[in-house]
Amino acid sequence: MTATPLFDRSMVLVTGKGGVGKSTIAAALGRAAAARGLRTMVCEVSQQSRVAALLGAEAGPLGEEREVEPGLWTASIDPDDALKAWLARQLGSRPLVNILTRSDLFGYFVAAAPGARELVTMTRVWEMSQRDRWRKGDQGYDIVIADLPASGHALGMIRAPKTFRDIARIGPIASQAGAVVETLDDPARSALVAVTLPGELPVSEALDLEGRAVETLGRPVDLIVVNDLMTRRWTPAEAASLDGQGGGRAKGAAVREAAQTAMQQRQLRRLRGGATAPVLTLPRVSGVVTPEVVRDLGARLASALAGRAG
Repeated sequence: MTATPLFDRSMVLVTGKGGVGKSTIAAALGRAAAARGLRTMVCEVSQQSRVAALLGAEAGPLGEEREVEPGLWTASIDPDDALKAWLARQLGSRPLVNILTRSDLFGYFVAAAPGARELVTMTRVWEMSQRDRWRKGDQGYDIVIADLPASGHALGMIRAPKTFRDIARIGPIASQAGAVVETLDDPARSALVAVTLPGELPVSEALDLEGRAVETLGRPVDLIVVNDLMTRRWTPAEAASLDGQGGGRAKGAAVREAAQTAMQQRQLRRLRGGATAPVLTLPRVSGVVTPEVVRDLGARLASALAGRAG
């Protein structure tokens, strides 16, 4: 059975070990999707605001969906705002929602309910991909790319709708959570992308994430992106045999670079040997990751994905 192409799915969830460049990859995937003519949303959770700058825009207020350029939007999800929007949909009255959410009892309930914020956040990501939006006048997106937290927290967040569906069983919460679960469980509609670096610990975590995704979510990781891969200019032996032009320090730098490149290649082979998901690589970026760099990374990802599909 042929897998559904990544950009044909309505939700793409990006996670990985902290510090591996998740936000950069989420933004690059957003660029690639928009370049295909898709109405694209790249959203962040946990009140983060990194993606807007990577796409060349200023961060807006939490919850606001901002158009960066034609076909490309970004937003930082506010769980409280998402909860109010969902309640307004269920109750049909914004004034009643305002009264309810201002009560101390309601605030204590939301804070005390394990996974409630994770549920609301994932439901908001899902809602953005729907044609029938919660707020009148809002338009759905062809694809929503979510920059999720580090892998451990992300798996719990993705699992939250299924947990609440099973607990509630009947009623609006169970119905809403069930609709989200249907999308998350459908490999034709959603994808899980793991981002890593070509180092021992990040690769170990990426391999562990594959196993935990199956165990926790009942679904595999769909794609692994290896970020920051150095170009192999020479082997350690070739570097050691350089004639020393430019001084001993230049030769020493070449030897260190060759050793680091060789280490990265070993970890890349280990990842490819142990992973079940396809593995794509992106080159090391020198200096600051600018919107132009993100655009280039997006084009590289699009080309690599097209090559796999072909």
